[in-house]
Amino acid sequence: GLVWMEAADASEYNNEVDSDLWSRLQLSKPIIEGFLWKRAVKSGKNFRERYFKLYPDASLVYFISKTATQPKGIMSLTADFYVADTLTRQHGFMISDLSITYYLAASSQEEKLYWMHILAGVIRQLGESDVKASTPPPQQQQQQ
Repeated sequence: GLVWMEAADASEYNNEVDSDLWSRLQLSKPIIEGFLWKRAVKSGKNFRERYFKLYPDASLVYFISKTATQPKGIMSLTADFYVADTLTRQHGFMISDLSITYYLAASSQEEKLYWMHILAGVIRQLGESDVKASTPPPQQQQQQ
């Protein structure tokens, strides 16, 4: 029962945070971090300010505050996501793969465009690495 207890405790602070993923992410430096407003995914009602960190593997991690050590949630972006403008809030944008959509907003137009640019670049790299992975490596035997 001990293992289950630990799992239950770990998930209590948030049901969407994978603690193994989070410990892996902490080994790398975030590409960009800062405050963004995030709309509640379930209720879709209010925007709350959260501190975000985007990691090189396209994990977008958010925290209640800049000093919080445990994430409130992790958005694992894939090559299927796209970044787009949204009118839900001033300086708002969204990240979506059509099945799930995250609505975010920055505090200025400049900041919004910066985040959108970086996010789109990270997502594009994921797509490119998928292509590389599915292409067989060139055969080297001919030289022998």
